[in-house]
Amino acid sequence: MTPSLTLQYLYRVNLTPIDDLLAAYYRDGGVIISGLLTLDQVARFDAEISSALSKTNTGNESSSENMKTFHGSNTKRLTYMTSISETFRKDILDHDLVHELTQKTLSKGLNIANYWLNSSQIIEIGPGNPAQVLHRDCFYPLIPRYRDSPEVINNFLIALTEYKEGYGATRVIPGSHLWEDFDDLGSIAQTVPAEMEAGDALWICGNVVHGGGGWCKCLEGLPSSGFID
Repeated sequence: MTPSLTLQYLYRVNLTPIDDLLAAYYRDGGVIISGLLTLDQVARFDAEISSALSKTNTGNESSSENMKTFHGSNTKRLTYMTSISETFRKDILDHDLVHELTQKTLSKGLNIANYWLNSSQIIEIGPGNPAQVLHRDCFYPLIPRYRDSPEVINNFLIALTEYKEGYGATRVIPGSHLWEDFDDLGSIAQTVPAEMEAGDALWICGNVVHGGGGWCKCLEGLPSSGFID
């Protein structure tokens, strides 16, 4: 049985103290970090990716209808940020707080000394695109899916524009990372919107249930540890 929802919003925390970030992250499965990037960094990053993004087609060319639906028919996904953006390489991927948070959370209980970038992509969702299906990022079959299993993946979604419920802010079910049944994905009615300003970041663990909305642009990066590709 799906637990009832009690939290009506995600907590918003400043860059420091880090203990506040970690407390909200472990309790709710996600937290909004105010001002992870400066507006200057956002502008530089946007300028570096704008040409490649303009040449990116919407939708997914996979033969799988499930993948097409998951990615969105009017959604652009621009990948390989490390090869496109200097700002991503120097200011985002090598951000001190990103390193500290991943080091403190990933691989606990595993004999692993480091972590890797699993993927990085711009997600730009166009008008008319339906909300994404609810899912957990930590869905790979080689990972035991239960609430006390080691944490091996988490996700930073960084807003490049105003990111509001009215036009598709990512929706999260707080506390769903602690549910006994990981096949239970809850319902839209249980979700809360992760509303952000440009430069803010939604940091979520791989076990929390969430799904994208429509009419927004965000940067998604998945640092992961262990055997995640």
